[in-house]
Amino acid sequence: MPNGKVEAGRRRGRILECIRYQATESRRSFDRSGAAGRQYLDSFPDDWLECGTIYSRGSTLKAAIRKAYGSDKWTKYEILKASKKLAPFLPATHKLSRRRVWRYLEKDGMAIMKPCTGNSGYGIIRVARLERSRYAIQTENKTMIRDGKRPTWYRIRNMTRDRDYIVQQWIPLARLDKRPFDIRIVVRRTGRNASWKIKGMFAKVAEEGYVVTNVSNRIIPVEEAIECARMKSTSTKKLIKKMQKVCLTASKHLGRYYPTHVIGFDIGLDSDARIWIIEPNLKPSMKPFERLRKKN
Repeated sequence: MPNGKVEAGRRRGRILECIRYQATESRRSFDRSGAAGRQYLDSFPDDWLECGTIYSRGSTLKAAIRKAYGSDKWTKYEILKASKKLAPFLPATHKLSRRRVWRYLEKDGMAIMKPCTGNSGYGIIRVARLERSRYAIQTENKTMIRDGKRPTWYRIRNMTRDRDYIVQQWIPLARLDKRPFDIRIVVRRTGRNASWKIKGMFAKVAEEGYVVTNVSNRIIPVEEAIECARMKSTSTKKLIKKMQKVCLTASKHLGRYYPTHVIGFDIGLDSDARIWIIEPNLKPSMKPFERLRKKN
C-alpha cells in the first residue's frame, strides 16, 4: 500500500493533468452547468478523476485544485506554464534537486533557489560558479565560498532541508546605479466574473549587496526606472503596455483557479528589455503605493 504522501502526490499529479487538459480546451469552461457541464467533465479520462463526487461540477473542480495545490510558487508556475501565451515569459523552473542545480550552473553560471511558500524574499539562495571549482552561496547580503561540488551541495541541502524549494534560471535583471530592480504590477477585479484591470505599478530597487529586490527601501515610478536603466533601445510606453498586457493575461488564467480579486506580479526586465514573470503574489501589499504617493 502506498503511504499518504505518495498517494497525495499522485492525486496532485492527476489534478495537474486536469489543468493541462483544460488549457488545451481553452474554448470551454469548468463553470458549465447542467448536461453540457456533465458531458464536458465526462470527457476527462477516468484515472484523472479520483473523487467523482468532488468533480461533479466545474466550480468544485477548481476548489479541489486549490485545496490539493494551495498557492505555492511551484503550483502557480505549473498553472501559468500550461498557457502557451504565458510560457515564453516564465524563467525555467524545477523542483530543487542536485542534478538540476548543477545543470543551471553549467548552463548559466548561476542559479537561484526559492522556498515554495513564503514571501518578502526570506530563504532565497543564489549560487554562482567561480573559478577552479569554487562556488559562492549567497543569502540576503551574506556570502560564503565552498570548494567543490560536494561541499557546495551539502551546504545547500542543510539550508533547504526544512522546506520545499524550487530552483530557477537566473535572470540578469536590468540595473539602476549597479543595483537590480524589478517591477510590481497590481491587477484587480471587482467580482468573480468581472474583468481584470491594472490598479497600479512601481519599481523596486534592491539594497546594496542583496540578492533580491524584496529587501528594498527604494520605490520609484516605473517610467523613471526604465528610462534610467538604459536598456536596449525600446519605447518606454510600448514596454509598459506589453508588461500590463502580460499581467492581465496571467491574471485571467490564474483567476480560473484562485478566488482572489487582487494579484501582484513581480516582473523582471533584462538588459535586452525582455519581460519575465518572476512571481505572482495572491496577497500583495498596498503599502508601497502609499510610500510612492507620499514621495511624490
